[in-house]
Amino acid sequence: MSHPVLSITFLLNRTNKHNKYKKNQLLCYNHALRVMKYCFLSYLWLLLAALVLFSCKSAKLSDAEEKHRIGEYYEAAAIYRKVYTKTKPQNRDLRGYIAFRMAECNRIINNTPRASSAYMNAIRYNYPDSIAILRLAQMLHKTGKYGDAIKQYEAFLKLNPQNKLALNGINGCLLAPEWKKTPTRYTVKKMDKFNSRRSEFSPMLYGSNFDQLYFASSRTKDKESKISAITGLGNNNFYLAKKKEKGEWLAPEENDDEVNT
Repeated sequence: MSHPVLSITFLLNRTNKHNKYKKNQLLCYNHALRVMKYCFLSYLWLLLAALVLFSCKSAKLSDAEEKHRIGEYYEAAAIYRKVYTKTKPQNRDLRGYIAFRMAECNRIINNTPRASSAYMNAIRYNYPDSIAILRLAQMLHKTGKYGDAIKQYEAFLKLNPQNKLALNGINGCLLAPEWKKTPTRYTVKKMDKFNSRRSEFSPMLYGSNFDQLYFASSRTKDKESKISAITGLGNNNFYLAKKKEKGEWLAPEENDDEVNT
């Protein structure tokens, strides 16, 4: 014998439970959406704040010029590069000016590849001073690109006839390949034991048997040491290398004396 009333009641209870489950699911979903929206807005505000802060501290041409003026060429070149990148190509006069100033800083700190590239950009944007052409010729000359250097020297001479630097530069570019064909009896080799990836200069032999070598170097073992705003290298220190009795040189060590470069 069936019980229709009980069956209907069971079905109603089951339906109500299902609806409550769906309602709870919907509430959880809405809550999750609200949390995601809040997180997204918070992230967006943080991003906007960071962009505003960055724009406030962004590189300025006046900062680069001031660094250049006081002789901090490495930092000046870095700022010029950032300002150059931000300057629109349509602003040709300003781009040419920045490129030339950046090239000059890199030339002074002996960063020849970057100096060459910047001089090329200055010429491309019609920098009004022909010295940019001479400087580019000198950079190409320095890196052994004699043919290209001669072309730039000749371009400069068209604007500045009889300029001694350009005439001597062409003569040097013509002589260098000939000198390479007839080397001297002296062989110059890199001394791996003395040299590092940094700058070494001003060597001086010392001692009655000249078995000690003093020199200056910007190398350092201190990873936290600050680099120079002028050169982009570490501060220089004196190093001493000694020769063994059998004639073999020992690895150089930093001089512990208070005297410094």
